[in-house]
Amino acid sequence: MRVLLIGGGGRENAVADAVKRSSDKPSLFAVMSRQNPGIAALCDDFLIGDEKDAQAIAAYATEKKIDIAFVGPEAPLSAGVSDALWAAGIPTVGPVRTNARIETDKAWARNFMKKHNIEGNPAYGVFTDADEACAYIEKIGDVAVKPAGLTGGKGVKVMGDQLPDIEAAKEYAREVLKGDSVVIEERFIGEEFTLQAFVDGKNLAFCPTAQDHKRAYEGDVGPNTGGMGSYTNAGALLPFLNPAEYRKAQEIMKQTVAAIAEETGVPYKGILYGQFILTAKGPKVIEYNARFGDPEAMNVLSLLETDLTKIMKAVVDGTLDMTDVRFSEAATVCKYAVPEGYPDAPVKDAEVILSDRLRSASGLKIYYSSVYEKDGHVYTTGSRAIGVVGFGRTIDEAEKKAQMVLDTEIEGRLFFRRDIGTKALVQKRIDHMKELRGAKHLLSMADLTREDIESLLDIAEMIKENRKCGVTPDYLKNKSLAMIFEKSSTRTRNSFEVGMTDMGGHGIYLNANDIQIGRGETVEDTARVLSSYVAAIIARVYSHETVRLLAENSSVPVINALSDEEHPTQIIADLLTIRECKGKISGMKFVWVGDGNNVCNSLMIACALVGMEMVVACPKGYEPKEYYVKKAESLGGKITITDNVTEAAKGADILYTDVWVSMGDEAETEKRLKDLAGYQINEDLIAVADPDVLVMHCLPAHRGLEISAGALEGLHSVVFQEAENRLHAHKAIILKLLGIFWKLWLNVSAWKCGNEKQINPDDPCTVSRTGIFFIGHVTQKKAWPENDVTPKRVTRKGCDAEKDMMQAEKDMMQAEASFIFTCG
Repeated sequence: MRVLLIGGGGRENAVADAVKRSSDKPSLFAVMSRQNPGIAALCDDFLIGDEKDAQAIAAYATEKKIDIAFVGPEAPLSAGVSDALWAAGIPTVGPVRTNARIETDKAWARNFMKKHNIEGNPAYGVFTDADEACAYIEKIGDVAVKPAGLTGGKGVKVMGDQLPDIEAAKEYAREVLKGDSVVIEERFIGEEFTLQAFVDGKNLAFCPTAQDHKRAYEGDVGPNTGGMGSYTNAGALLPFLNPAEYRKAQEIMKQTVAAIAEETGVPYKGILYGQFILTAKGPKVIEYNARFGDPEAMNVLSLLETDLTKIMKAVVDGTLDMTDVRFSEAATVCKYAVPEGYPDAPVKDAEVILSDRLRSASGLKIYYSSVYEKDGHVYTTGSRAIGVVGFGRTIDEAEKKAQMVLDTEIEGRLFFRRDIGTKALVQKRIDHMKELRGAKHLLSMADLTREDIESLLDIAEMIKENRKCGVTPDYLKNKSLAMIFEKSSTRTRNSFEVGMTDMGGHGIYLNANDIQIGRGETVEDTARVLSSYVAAIIARVYSHETVRLLAENSSVPVINALSDEEHPTQIIADLLTIRECKGKISGMKFVWVGDGNNVCNSLMIACALVGMEMVVACPKGYEPKEYYVKKAESLGGKITITDNVTEAAKGADILYTDVWVSMGDEAETEKRLKDLAGYQINEDLIAVADPDVLVMHCLPAHRGLEISAGALEGLHSVVFQEAENRLHAHKAIILKLLGIFWKLWLNVSAWKCGNEKQINPDDPCTVSRTGIFFIGHVTQKKAWPENDVTPKRVTRKGCDAEKDMMQAEKDMMQAEASFIFTCG
């Protein structure tokens, strides 16, 4: 295979390196504006020339019998190099000019997103008149000002950063309008991240997320640059990004690719780079690029395990969906060494000397960027010179490797940012997003994702095992929970109050006589006051509007412990029970019998989220609210409503019911008992269900009404297991909403009964839930020190005696290494 690479920067050096690692053993050719020594050393032949001269590049490609081409920078894409290569019969990774407008024309890109209703678009305006632009700046107030065309990543200026006030924004808009149209956008507040993908016209293969650092100097100050460095985490997600936010960014990019084909009639083939900003309301689009980022390409391509040549072939053939694109599970930190004075007055033609020791160094990649080679020596051109990429199990480890090289192995009139990838800077990003997100509430099952539910069940299961072993760590020491109860309760009150006590906290019970809601004080004022005292608020109320107003006006998480609309805390306990009994929470038939009430509403949404079919068997007039049926269906749920209870129960994996007369419905008791008389879970109904059916009830139960005594007490009943699980589910909910969930994963030791399993404190997802229970605190540093990546085995005999558990904890703390922990 003969591959042509267009471009001569650090990004292209990373592409060239990935091409040459391919098992296809390709011959590499390049077109560069100057001789990049890193690329030249990998090439069979190269042409020094204009990277935008489409016809000359096509002629060179034809002469060299190129099989496939890869366009690196944006300028050749804007000049139609991809078009010329395709016209010459050479398949090319890099969109044609009309599709590259997604990057090269910011005004077109914003209008395109608006036309196709692509999420993440800001309020914006495109202007050619200075007065109109300035009037729009006055209207929006807090803005970003962008030239419509290409600026090498240095043209965007935002208020509160490069632009101190509205007048400065107006002045910059006037300056831009001297040579281009200007795009004025609302300014987003959040953390930027990059999501890059290979695109074959319809399928996308995503790279790990990265974060670039545009500002020239440490602390994110100084002028914008092309990028001073970037980092990736071990795995796909940056530390401040959660799975739901990541999926949303992916979906936005998929929408964009589909819409481009619809808009231009030409499938987008190449690389799509989404520059996102993660806000309190999720990811928003700052801009798109039609190629890999520089430096982000160095991070992700260094991790690429799949042959790049095979991916390139899949891109041009439209077969990415049949190609397994894989990246190694390591963190990377890329730091650029740049000439003194960069970017405003950079030193040029200064020699750069790399130590010979770098040739044999492990855990590193060195990429040449804007340098040139003369007589065997390398010199700066005035732009970014050398990209150094360190690899590690953690970002911190990768950063230390990259920084060591810059400090000791590269000489020249250069400078670099020391803070990129450091623990302090990464933690700053995490803390910033935590502050922006503020309190996360649980008012509805729709507030959760499938991943949220699975993680809640995982932590609830572990908490339950802990408690059985007599281990109840004080995660909530010195924290209080306000518990508002307009409705009385046995399980809800005791589970939350005992749960807080178990975890070292305190629950404050507030009934209607203890608070002023409804007696002269608004819900809003109550929320403001309580949230200044406590860590979280639960509310068991008559009206869902009450819990909504509490959340809207609270600075701490608010948990709906029951309203007339939903009962999400009950449903987490139900799902925990189902998973304990069935080993799964998806792919089953869930049958609700009786009144389609608040619990039914929440269960419909839950079934949709986890992938269970739900059938509601109820008399006419007792159907669940249409809103919740539609909501569940919009989430992909299959919801059937019928008045034929026997037919509904056939093959059921779960039969579930609730009281026929809820609190507040007492005036309708006689009518309800009559209407619902045929909707009882009893032995006859169980007989038509699956032989292993579970019988569930959220209690209190009225034997002989909604459920027979035989069904409630029979072998199929898990009602009292379900009630116990309220305690563990509620503890998990509090921990997750208070942000203590991840700390629990990171800061505890674990025991795995059965098969060996490596426990990685940096990646909770590597810990299987089965057979694990936590036995106490072990700090992350002791469990997995930075200087040791070799797993050590610590084995104890017996896993049910407290003394063995305590000794095991001691062993693990003394191991001073990563560990594989087993019990025999």
